[in-house]
Amino acid sequence: MSKGKILYIRYKKKLLGLLIQSGRLLSVDVYEEDSASLVGNIYVGKVQRIISNIQAAFVEIGDKQLAFLPFSEVKNPLLLNRTYDGSLRGGDEIVVQVARDGLKSKQPALTTNLSIAGNYLVISGGNSRLGISTKLSEEKRKELILFFTENGLCSAKKECVQKETEKVRYGMVVRTNAGNLTDLKVLLEEWEELSEQFFRICREASYRTCFTCLHKRGTPFIEDLKNYNTEEYDEIVTDCRDIYQALIQEGEKLSDRPSVRLYEDDYPLAKLYSVGTLLQTALENRVWLRSGAYLVIEPTEALTAIDVNTGKYEAGRNSEDTFFRINKEAAEEIARQLRLRNLSGMILVDFINMEKEEHNKELLNYLRLLTAKDSIHTDIVDMTPLGLVEITRKRVNKPLRALLSNVKTE
Repeated sequence: MSKGKILYIRYKKKLLGLLIQSGRLLSVDVYEEDSASLVGNIYVGKVQRIISNIQAAFVEIGDKQLAFLPFSEVKNPLLLNRTYDGSLRGGDEIVVQVARDGLKSKQPALTTNLSIAGNYLVISGGNSRLGISTKLSEEKRKELILFFTENGLCSAKKECVQKETEKVRYGMVVRTNAGNLTDLKVLLEEWEELSEQFFRICREASYRTCFTCLHKRGTPFIEDLKNYNTEEYDEIVTDCRDIYQALIQEGEKLSDRPSVRLYEDDYPLAKLYSVGTLLQTALENRVWLRSGAYLVIEPTEALTAIDVNTGKYEAGRNSEDTFFRINKEAAEEIARQLRLRNLSGMILVDFINMEKEEHNKELLNYLRLLTAKDSIHTDIVDMTPLGLVEITRKRVNKPLRALLSNVKTE
């Protein structure tokens, strides 16, 4: 697959980050420049209410902003007013991190499992394990484990070696982009920087008052750029001089990022890449496939339904093989649409019915292989007796339709 480009443009009063490959839109990031995301911010919060029947607490993080903390996300919490005894109480002062922005009427979601993300590594509290991106080859994974072991950052049991002066446990996850490094010493430098930042936050928390922001997420589009796999693009292009300067400054810290170019031609960059048309297409319910078949994508309050139709495709004599080919093509497009539209929660896909069980199994395995490339965790659950494929995708941000709700795309 040919590499693509990332475009950063201001369009209809919003900053957009677009990953385009061979004229197709693969992902869209939308930034409200006057309303930054809270995801990644770390606060000294105060527990206001415990809701036992839903196994959660509401925590105030400042400016009377309540956020939702599920008990499942309370792991080795850092309490500042007392020793943690396995339960939370109203009035507890607790260090929390925003895991998800508020969606519609829902409050932001929190976790006590603090993490600090770098370009190649993520340091996280609550465990001491070394994790390596599953998107890397087995050979590269073994090379990285050996490197960390030889440099005293990992034991034979794949546990991170803790700093002797610190008591807080932490683990480390190696991101996909680390696989592109030619000089692995960069990882040592980033580990030192991130671990020091992590422990500084833990140390300072006990001296801060409630609602203090201990750690603020960096510039949103710079932080999100870290999540892109550098194998997907070979150039970053922008027509915004301030964005260009920020990218150049960030690029000085990286050894593997593609080139950054400031577009200065008179013809608008948005028109050059037909951004309006691409965005409009990304919001349509019907998605045509090259074969003449099509998908119908219907988001609802509870779930997203995707229907696969043969459309203009002629089945021919061997309809079973035809349906299998269409379903595989549809699976490829579904994996792209999940990422592009940022569909999350429960997703039900009604593929064309096939009689052969081996075809159904192969289709599910193929869909798992395709969605494994997604930076957001996606689980292909199973195929129901009615032939519906159940998919769950972690809810991290608003869907594209909501982000573009007040942007005219014509």
